[in-house]
Amino acid sequence: MKGISKGPYSSNCYWPSGYGEKKYKICVVNLNVIKDSIVSNVDKKAKRVLSLSPTSIKETPHYQYALGNKQPYIDYLDLCRGITWARAAIGEEDLKIEFMFEKFDALLNSDLSYLDPPHEDKYIIIDRNRNLIDGLHRSVALLVNGFDKVPAAVIGL
Repeated sequence: MKGISKGPYSSNCYWPSGYGEKKYKICVVNLNVIKDSIVSNVDKKAKRVLSLSPTSIKETPHYQYALGNKQPYIDYLDLCRGITWARAAIGEEDLKIEFMFEKFDALLNSDLSYLDPPHEDKYIIIDRNRNLIDGLHRSVALLVNGFDKVPAAVIGL
């Protein structure tokens, strides 16, 4: 992801499955002050998350991966495997870490710009408290390419 679309920006926001659409406002946000809830502890046997840690985007394992330091992301994916990704419940138990790398690398190396068609309504979604709801990989791709102020869908304003 090498840039941000010049617009005009869509007034519609795509909501990923399971999120449930909420009222939102399209605003320019500073990604440097956004935090994501990163899984910090799991119960592998019960296949559930035990705790999340609010983490600035530049402190995530995802950002480290984008900088070329892959091990934190590998460790994170190993921690979450079967719980937040590669889950049997959705028929993805055979997914490999390499698949996750390929998807993320494709985004990081894409010549497309954020919000270019056909993804003009796929906003990064945050809440009014600056917590990321959806769009960590896109946020990382933008930050690593020098874009910190981006249009986003903000809920709860």
